[in-house]
Amino acid sequence: MVYAAWIGIDAPSRVMKFYQEKGHFDTGFLATDILCDVLFQNGYADVAYQLLSSESHGSFLYMKRHGATTLWENWSGRNSHSHPMFGACTRQIFEGILGIRQPYGSFGYETVTITPTLPCGMTNASGTLETPKGKITVSLHREGDRVVNDITAPEFLTNT
Repeated sequence: MVYAAWIGIDAPSRVMKFYQEKGHFDTGFLATDILCDVLFQNGYADVAYQLLSSESHGSFLYMKRHGATTLWENWSGRNSHSHPMFGACTRQIFEGILGIRQPYGSFGYETVTITPTLPCGMTNASGTLETPKGKITVSLHREGDRVVNDITAPEFLTNT
């Protein structure tokens, strides 16, 4: 279902509904990143954040609460405990939340779009991405119902 939505032959809304109800990951290391991408790219940032911040079985915080100091090979904790490929979805912190993305066909951050999203449940987020063209910094915080952002980028990117 996740792969099908990612390549456009299934509805992202179906994926969102399934994982909103499930409340945690049940994906392998490849689909975990793709799932987050599908959710963020299709306006379901709140569900992506729900998965990324869940503490139930099938989550990163579950691993941490059960003594993990590295990412496990699978969500149950059996087998090896050193598998960074599950961490690929952390790119969604930069792309999905801070909104720093290279448009399709762009390389080396020659062009960038910055469209931050602060999911419900988050009060603030900030980060800096070092690119070959310079630092991009995005900070977000809530003021009442509004999300306020502060974006600093190399001069050539300020109008993208």
